[in-house]
Amino acid sequence: MSKPYLSLIIPVRDESKTVLQTLISVDYALSISEFSSEVIVSDDGSRDTTPNIVLQYEKVLKPLKCIEGKSRRGFGQAINDGMNAANGNVRVIMYPSCVGFLDKREDILSAFKEGYDIVVGSRNIGTGKLSLKRGVKKAFRKLSNKLMCGKELRGISDVSFGAVCMTEEMSDWLFSFPELSDSSNIFFDIYMLAYSNGARIKEIEYSDSDLCACRSGVWSWVSAFFHSVGARRRAAKKKKIGALILE
Repeated sequence: MSKPYLSLIIPVRDESKTVLQTLISVDYALSISEFSSEVIVSDDGSRDTTPNIVLQYEKVLKPLKCIEGKSRRGFGQAINDGMNAANGNVRVIMYPSCVGFLDKREDILSAFKEGYDIVVGSRNIGTGKLSLKRGVKKAFRKLSNKLMCGKELRGISDVSFGAVCMTEEMSDWLFSFPELSDSSNIFFDIYMLAYSNGARIKEIEYSDSDLCACRSGVWSWVSAFFHSVGARRRAAKKKKIGALILE
């Protein structure tokens, strides 16, 4: 097989009810694209039939790889495993609930042509009338992201939903740091580490009206906030060595 242009890494855990629909949606989005691609589903120790479903779908969607996690080591390690198996010139990390990010593939590729190193997906919950519950979630998410991003990531409005695309060079550099494999909020660590070392980051909004995948409560947010504080410190320590590598 020749080198694919795009590698799509999807970390999963206990997604037996939705993973097939995710793969079907991914298959359609990539089938109407003009570039070659590969899909890597990296399992984080699912206790249901998720890996079996993915393995069965390998016969339909090619090239599809399934990395079976024998134990739960966290999404950071699952994503790291997927990145190590990836071969594409462009790498996309995407949670199953963020398939809509692929609809913006032309905008993503245009951003790379403009010189950006990383493109992040901002999840738009739609422009229609919101219920009170969804409206509160939208307002809370907006405030929490603003607090976590701070001045460093001003302009990035959504770090809570996982969809990010980067060049192969940026991927190889970022995932050379072992901290990412142990990260509990790997997307924020990616943003901070890249930003602190001069990477150009662009945010692209994509449509997705389903907020059901967001089950985070107040404690999850508090944990993420403190993680963001630690991520800033870790990124500051890596700044000097990172700048040397990027040069």
